[in-house]
Amino acid sequence: MAWVLYLGNDCQRLYRTGLGRWACVWEGREAPARRPPAWKSVRKLRLVVDLIEEEFRLEHLPHVGGRDHQALARRRARQLFQDVAWVRTEKLGRESSGRRDDQMLFTAIRGSRVLEGWLACLADWRVQVLGLWSLPQLVEDALLPKRFEGLRLLVYAHAEALALRHDFIRGGRLAFSRLTLVSRREALVEEVVEESDRTWRYLSRLLHLPEEKKIQFAAAPALLEELAAATEAPGWQVEEYPLAANDLPGAAACLLGRQIWRRPHYYRCRQGAAFFPAGAYGVSLLALLGSGLYAGYAWERSQTLAQEAARLAREQGALRRSLERMPPVPSVDGFTPRQIEDFLTRYDRLRQERITPERVLEPLAQVLDRFPRWTLTDLVWEPEKQGEEEEEEEMRVILTLTHPSTADPRRLALGLNHLLQALASQPGLTAARLLESDPPLTEGVSLSGEIGAGQEGNAGMATFKIQVSLVSADEGE
Repeated sequence: MAWVLYLGNDCQRLYRTGLGRWACVWEGREAPARRPPAWKSVRKLRLVVDLIEEEFRLEHLPHVGGRDHQALARRRARQLFQDVAWVRTEKLGRESSGRRDDQMLFTAIRGSRVLEGWLACLADWRVQVLGLWSLPQLVEDALLPKRFEGLRLLVYAHAEALALRHDFIRGGRLAFSRLTLVSRREALVEEVVEESDRTWRYLSRLLHLPEEKKIQFAAAPALLEELAAATEAPGWQVEEYPLAANDLPGAAACLLGRQIWRRPHYYRCRQGAAFFPAGAYGVSLLALLGSGLYAGYAWERSQTLAQEAARLAREQGALRRSLERMPPVPSVDGFTPRQIEDFLTRYDRLRQERITPERVLEPLAQVLDRFPRWTLTDLVWEPEKQGEEEEEEEMRVILTLTHPSTADPRRLALGLNHLLQALASQPGLTAARLLESDPPLTEGVSLSGEIGAGQEGNAGMATFKIQVSLVSADEGE
């Protein structure tokens, strides 16, 4: 829920808005001496001004940017309005020809007894003012279609009188506005024609408008019927636009209360009145929340970095102590870089060609995968003497394999022969031969015992020891 105070010359209303609705809870002609009961729960509100004293001036300034543009606009505002407190400046665009000057709209509330009296009254009641908006700017910005170009007449109720507000829209932006109050209902048509002609002549001299006069009447359907005679005035082309809301200030107050963060057409006091809109409070709160989150993140990050620094210091101390215990490294002085490189190359080559368990077990595993009935039960590394006078030794591996015995020793001998050939043909292995078998592999002895005709033997396990010689580093080279 939001509170909006509408300020007119002879009519002031307090609206309570919320959920797209509004209700007028108080109405008067001036600021009351004492706080009415309807104002009891009002702590913050927004002001909507609809005053005759609000002036609109369309000026052309040389096109400059940055601080120069701001200084030029402030200087021109002082020339136009001297010591007026409530001034607003808006850039509408640039001219399409000539020097292409900037089109600037200067608006000010000059000498308004109503506004000054209400501000003093609200200060006494300790009611915070969140902002001050102009009714014509608010209406043209959001309540009426922006595609219209030209002179538009707004007719709406203003206490016991009728308000005639002429707005001139150019390029989708409000460029001029003028308010007239009609106290006699029977003189409405005459006032409309007279004020429309006066406003058009003024704008024609200022903006060089075409001779063809076009105007749009925007009012409630009942008021449009009363303005039917004005549409027949000679020289005018009139278009009618029915307003959905009979209470135009109430619709503007509802729009302002629904869009809490709305900022366009916000007046700023030149003398420094402290109007702090809700958007600034929200931004400050978000900034404070972001600062707290970042402070927590920075603190946690600093703790993590401190722990990591302590861990690195401990590792550095341990490394320093281990280096102190290591024997001194021989100096490489006297060797050329080429010699050092050759040495490292030979060292890497020898390391790659040396016999390691991985280089032996891999070809053995490949062979045994091809003979699934053979099972490796033991593996022994032994050096092999090349000769009595030779000091070099070769490496060999003694494999212990088992195989389910069969009644046909020839078939087993054939399988063993295939196994030996497969081992000898693997890279890294030079030769493979049978050392012993249990039971002995002969043609006249059955490994599973004598089997007669029509009888089945009990298969046992035959054990074989096979010697496999390995390729040395010198032979590989």
